[in-house]
Amino acid sequence: MASTNHTKHHPVRKLVSLLVLVLVVAGILATGYLAKGQSLAPGLAIDLAGGRQFILTPKTTTGAAVTQSDLDQAIAIIRQRIDASGVSEAEITSQGGTNIVVALPGEPSDETRDLVTKSALMRFRPVLTIADPGVTTTTKAEDSATADGTADDTDQTATDDQTATEDGTATDSGASSDSGSDDAKTDDKAAGVAEQAAIEPASFTTGVKTAGDTAGDDATSDTSNGTDSAVTDDTVPADGATTDDSTTSDDSTTSDDSTTTADEGASALPADDDPIWQTFADLDCTQAASLQGTNDDDPDEPFATCASDGTAKYLLGPVEIQGSDIATASSSLETTDSGQTLNSWQVNMTFTSEGGTLFAEVTKRIAGLDSPRNQFAMVLDGLVISAPSVESKFSSSGITGGQAVITGSSADPFTRQSATTLANQLKFGALPLTFEIQSDQQISATLGSEQLEKGLIAGAIGMLLVLIYALFQYRVLGLVVMASLAVAAVLAYLTVTLLSWPSVLGMRLSLAAIAGLIVSIGITADSFVVYFERIKDELRDGRPLDAALDTGWDRAKRTILASDAVNFAAAIVLYQLAVGGVKGFAFMLGLTTLIDVILIFWFTHPLMVLLAKRPFFYEGHPWSGLDPRKLGVEMVQYRGRGKFGKPKSIADTKDPEHAANADADADAAVAPVSRSASPKGERMTIAERRALAQKQAEATVATAETDDKDSTGSDDSSENGEK
Repeated sequence: MASTNHTKHHPVRKLVSLLVLVLVVAGILATGYLAKGQSLAPGLAIDLAGGRQFILTPKTTTGAAVTQSDLDQAIAIIRQRIDASGVSEAEITSQGGTNIVVALPGEPSDETRDLVTKSALMRFRPVLTIADPGVTTTTKAEDSATADGTADDTDQTATDDQTATEDGTATDSGASSDSGSDDAKTDDKAAGVAEQAAIEPASFTTGVKTAGDTAGDDATSDTSNGTDSAVTDDTVPADGATTDDSTTSDDSTTSDDSTTTADEGASALPADDDPIWQTFADLDCTQAASLQGTNDDDPDEPFATCASDGTAKYLLGPVEIQGSDIATASSSLETTDSGQTLNSWQVNMTFTSEGGTLFAEVTKRIAGLDSPRNQFAMVLDGLVISAPSVESKFSSSGITGGQAVITGSSADPFTRQSATTLANQLKFGALPLTFEIQSDQQISATLGSEQLEKGLIAGAIGMLLVLIYALFQYRVLGLVVMASLAVAAVLAYLTVTLLSWPSVLGMRLSLAAIAGLIVSIGITADSFVVYFERIKDELRDGRPLDAALDTGWDRAKRTILASDAVNFAAAIVLYQLAVGGVKGFAFMLGLTTLIDVILIFWFTHPLMVLLAKRPFFYEGHPWSGLDPRKLGVEMVQYRGRGKFGKPKSIADTKDPEHAANADADADAAVAPVSRSASPKGERMTIAERRALAQKQAEATVATAETDDKDSTGSDDSSENGEK
């Protein structure tokens, strides 16, 4: 009895489901193309589309010789950065044990180029003051007057060497009384510093919830109100040991003229005559040259630099935490103390054990300072990427637990992209080497285009050979093979195009990936062969076509699933162990294996169920591919109740009486044989039953031929006797 198969009763439902799937994916592609300008063609890797190649010479920050271990670590970190940015099929290799070669497909963005060429040295410095990005003529007295955000309060900023003007801006008592233009510039600068200080920055908060945090604290600073949150998924490599306590010593940062106290450490303002004030005043962050960044700054001294976007300039204290003190960083949606998820993003940071201790000490100290000196700047390659403030409620103990959360301000909340970018910078920002760019050149895709053309020709030839074989072996059923391969091609194209979008996976097709697509033709064809041969086997056993479809499918699908499972497992292992282009081959092998499963279950088998209802197929037309005579069924026929017999056409002779006797002899010879038991009463396999039936049929034919010869001999003897 044929097994129950629900697909037999609902083949149209399966076909409609597949059609809906194709239309949904096509609709997504069309929407992305019309709304966001996404491409409708798969992205190509560097070997097919060309790109840019960088040759970098690494150097250690200490001047020591570069070891192979340093080189391997640098390659691993660069690869992590590029992978995290969404660029796939990048080629990163060492050259001669001294250089690093990085090849990026297409035309990489400036951000991606920076990930490759910059050493990404991450340092944390306290903010001393902030100003507008342009050149100013302010002095230390003027900056210190506004560094606390109190440009209008002369009592808090003037020193013995300073006098306060009527508008509250501090000026140097040694300044010329007739320098009216300088006074105007000073007033403008003071207003600019006050304006920058008034801008609500991002803020730090604890990453470990405590009773005090959940209860709320009325003593939070103004800069922490209404903040949003943002998160990213990245990790920070080490770039060196943490700084000594000497970097935060009072002697290196305080003076008798300073308005700060000795316990401010690295947050103390430099002395009046410190050249850093003039450097800060002359810094012009509106110039592109100022935004190139540097790693030549002294970690033990104050540092004047720009925001990475050029919107402000900073005077920073000595380095207090290194990038190597960050264990990991990630981005996520912000959650409230009650557990509610908001529609804003935050960046989550986790420090090493030593880094967590240093961070707690620094945040405890600066939490009690006025803005902007309560901000802790993150400096990447000499540019400030973020300067979150520390809420005043942490002035008693600092942010402890080795975890911290950065939330955006109400005026400038984090977006998903900005949070992810910052997390990536924190995570991969501690590369222990600097680089000199030896070469930056465009790579032509001419050779790759020729190889792509040959690859497509090879794929077309393979497809043609499969179709010729299918038509020769399965006749009209070969058209089912053609239709299935066409649907598989559509599914593969739509899927690969969608996965090529940067917002999805950023996958790119390489020659190795195309080889994986070509191999998939054989995988799909193998499924057809298994299915069709199972159907033919059941027809040879005497089953009608509908029963042969059900029984053949039940047996074929187990074989197909087992084969595809092996292919998919091999693809996973290969993808995990391989690098470069081989990953593309493994990915395509796994993807097309999944498509093969969808195809055989949702298209090929349902289509065969529908075709089996057509007379062309169930009557066994010679061109249907299911003709019983071509399958050898004429050698033995199943007569029901476990009985087999030879066709009457073989026993048919001119002598009706002899024909009847021959047919009876055939029935007598074959009828007692059961399809499931041998003459000894033992159960037989399908192969054993076929072999026994074949022998019985041959014996029947031989008996009929012997009877014919005997009859002919008798007739000849009679004729001779008459003569």
